[in-house]
Amino acid sequence: MANEVAPGVVGSVDVDAVVQRVDIQSIVDKIDIEGVVDRVDVERMVNKIDIQAVVDRIDIDEILSRVDLQQLVARIDVDDVLTRVDLDQLIERIDVNRVLARVDIDGLPYDKFDPVAMTVDLPPATESLTVKVELVPVAEGDDR
Repeated sequence: MANEVAPGVVGSVDVDAVVQRVDIQSIVDKIDIEGVVDRVDVERMVNKIDIQAVVDRIDIDEILSRVDLQQLVARIDVDDVLTRVDLDQLIERIDVNRVLARVDIDGLPYDKFDPVAMTVDLPPATESLTVKVELVPVAEGDDR
């Protein structure tokens, strides 16, 4: 058909070609994180977002391959963000039943965690720990 548009093309713009040419890191570097956070009504924003739809559309591998996450995380005032977000409300809005299946700390298996409460009893540390968890879905009615 003459009117068919190739995948990845919007009108006459090749979206994939544009995305490949965008320097995501330079855009991230120019973002005034504190200014954005100060102007955002986080509570209102969280209430309007379909969290599950967003989670389903995230291509983590693509993001990780293009962004210096340590630099980005270093610019975020976590305490300020946490004071603005109702975490219980956020968790309630994610419609997924999961449990912790495995926890690794600094690359080693760790067994001090509650799979259902999804909490990890972290060991004392003087430096940052790298914590990796594996979540597994559970069927409705599963009493784990």
